[in-house]
Amino acid sequence: MKIGKTTTILLSRLTNVSRDYNEGEPVEILAVLQGGESTELLAHGKFKHLRLTKQTGERFRPEPELMAWIAEKGIANSAGEQVKQYEEWRQTRLKQRENLAAIKQVARATFDQFDDDDWK
Repeated sequence: MKIGKTTTILLSRLTNVSRDYNEGEPVEILAVLQGGESTELLAHGKFKHLRLTKQTGERFRPEPELMAWIAEKGIANSAGEQVKQYEEWRQTRLKQRENLAAIKQVARATFDQFDDDDWK
């Protein structure tokens, strides 16, 4: 779980978070709040006991307390269109990753059929 703010376009920030924090796997949006740094700092303080480590202050364990707060906050109306665009990108990206995994599985199965002598 990541709690953070953005001063850039939400869509851009979410794709960057997917790459930087989630090994390229598209992140799922659970909530988007209005506010800025003060809102972020309040959330960090409220859930500081759930931080994964002191070095990664924006990442938190998904405990029921945090999940309930997220469900209560939801997605701000003003972010609706950007969230929709991100979700479309996310679904496309997830499908591409599934297709790539399937291709790799077929390739492995194909290569496993051959003995080392077949490659000589």
